[in-house]
Amino acid sequence: MRRTSEPRPLLLDTHVWLWLEEGSDQLVADEPIDVWLAEALADPGPIIEPLSTEVAIQSCDLPDRLHRDPADRMIVATARVTNAVLMTRDRRILDYAARGHLTVIGV
Repeated sequence: MRRTSEPRPLLLDTHVWLWLEEGSDQLVADEPIDVWLAEALADPGPIIEPLSTEVAIQSCDLPDRLHRDPADRMIVATARVTNAVLMTRDRRILDYAARGHLTVIGV
């Protein structure tokens, strides 16, 4: 059983991770994605959470209403399945979280 004193993982929405790596709130990468990704993952700390069967299923069966964007649904499902706090600026996800379906940090 998980102790309540343990920190929860932090899940970054894709745009937040790009901003963090690029040092800007613009969604611009000057390198091919494979190069950018290898460099971003070389930093200590970040990992890519694999898409599990459970996350894929949950993304199709989220409680309440969330828009139909499959990428956002998978990010939300990943946060729910892993009990992570999601960091995002996505207004639709923030509104969904405000209805009690996940914990977010708005940026």
